[in-house]
Amino acid sequence: MMTKRFICWCVVGSIGLLISCAMLIIVLADWRISDVAKNKIVAQAEQVVDQDVVLVLGTSPQIGSKPNYFYVERIRAVVQLWQLGKVRAVLVSGDNSTPHYNEPDRMKRDLVAAGIPPEFITCDYAGLRTYDSIARAGKIFGLKRVVIVSQREHLERALYLASAMHLDATGLAAADAPNWWQVRQQVREALARVKAMLDIAVELPPKHLGLPIVVPLAPKLATSI
Repeated sequence: MMTKRFICWCVVGSIGLLISCAMLIIVLADWRISDVAKNKIVAQAEQVVDQDVVLVLGTSPQIGSKPNYFYVERIRAVVQLWQLGKVRAVLVSGDNSTPHYNEPDRMKRDLVAAGIPPEFITCDYAGLRTYDSIARAGKIFGLKRVVIVSQREHLERALYLASAMHLDATGLAAADAPNWWQVRQQVREALARVKAMLDIAVELPPKHLGLPIVVPLAPKLATSI
């Protein structure tokens, strides 16, 4: 009886210890990534220091039959940067892993509809996840400095990755979704931050590389619309 009870307590204790360790890792990853990104994010397009290129990170344009709030606000933020003459080119990076799902083309189409000339929008079709988008911005598109657009929590992770990859990056935080939209996103982001730190630790290469691609820049006086 004592042996069974002892084994039971050992199992419960081990599970509790594992859960505690996992929670500690999540908390430390969250703190580390937020710390690296602090002072690198602005909330208004007017506050962005002029850059050649803005990198917008892809997400699904719709959730079910409804527009994805995160997507809509990222597009809006990029358009504001262009209208203010803050950037000379747009790099749209997202998932294109299946024939019927193409984030970069959809972003480009919506940006063109908002008035940005298509010749100054470059598509990265291999931005399967944030890690790949940041890595390819430097390795494939040759960027040294960039302003990144996404929602704040996602943006912090992107800036952490950029710092680890020696890419000089700042961020413009697109408007966040209403609170009731954010619960699932926050859980996903907490786990993604741990994964980001592991990827950096093992120096994981992006899934796809390839030949260098030049990002065309608009003339400095032609960026406002």
